[in-house]
Amino acid sequence: MITLAGGQHFVEENIARALQSNIDYLVIGEAEETIQELLEALEGKRKLEEIKGIVYLDQGKIVSTPRRELLTEFDQFPSPNFSVVRYARIKIYPISRIRGCGMECEFCTVKGKPRCATPERMLEDIRFIVETSGGTNFFVVDDLFGQQRDETLRFCEMLTEYQKRIGKRLDFTVQIRLDKAKDPNCWRRCAKPV
Repeated sequence: MITLAGGQHFVEENIARALQSNIDYLVIGEAEETIQELLEALEGKRKLEEIKGIVYLDQGKIVSTPRRELLTEFDQFPSPNFSVVRYARIKIYPISRIRGCGMECEFCTVKGKPRCATPERMLEDIRFIVETSGGTNFFVVDDLFGQQRDETLRFCEMLTEYQKRIGKRLDFTVQIRLDKAKDPNCWRRCAKPV
């Protein structure tokens, strides 16, 4: 069995430890393109050293390939399909619209200029989850949910209309900066009952 892992928490000081703890390959950075190429390499269709954004052991030595460029065109990827996840009882579905954060807080691993999908794309991901997995409870994993105020308000209005159309109330948890959470106009428009 081959074990793949990834995510923003694999950084310099714990990469070696991860590889020595039965993880075969680490994906560093965003995985949408990297994971496809890595799976092709594991099938013998591609060379590992040509794949950007991975770390692995080769004869006991850590091999780290160059980092992959950050993604900016999110609409090209399919919506996450949680209906194919077996044996997991997902109660809260993760969704996102914004990647990166320009705040550069020293305690945080989320760095870089924010890159955004459209509110329409985020709503499409929600619609897909509702229709394929029956999800009604969502966690917006963005660290900057409220930063683009106009786009956040537009998303909330689209979401309200969608909930009316399907006749269901969907529950959301978001991470938001305190200065944005205090915006009374936002909450009057976003927290409308369905």
